[in-house]
Amino acid sequence: MLDLEDVKFLIRYAPRLFPETAEQVTGELIANNVIDLQTQLAKERMEAIKNVETAMKGVYPQVDPPRLVSLCEETTALFKRVVDLKKLAADAQTFFPTEFDSADPKEIRRSFLIAKREAEEEDA
Repeated sequence: MLDLEDVKFLIRYAPRLFPETAEQVTGELIANNVIDLQTQLAKERMEAIKNVETAMKGVYPQVDPPRLVSLCEETTALFKRVVDLKKLAADAQTFFPTEFDSADPKEIRRSFLIAKREAEEEDA
């Protein structure tokens, strides 16, 4: 039984999941394509999170790794889009405060969203 999230996924990624003609469609093919795509998207997200962690090590070289990983996990959980995680990693010096103890995941996301909105307004 498909739930709403499954249906949304199928609709959003239909061009990547379904073959060119209806004659080529089989349940097994679609199921395999869904699994492959979900695996690919999960891998891309994990790579983006790892890049954020690496960038954070540059911002906070003196911080113990377990504390850094914890902040990274809490922060990246607030970002849904991989492209945003990539931007966060690229501009970590901008979005993460200088002092580790003052780093708040919600504030980091807030400053990211403000900067993103300002960039979009400039482009408009």
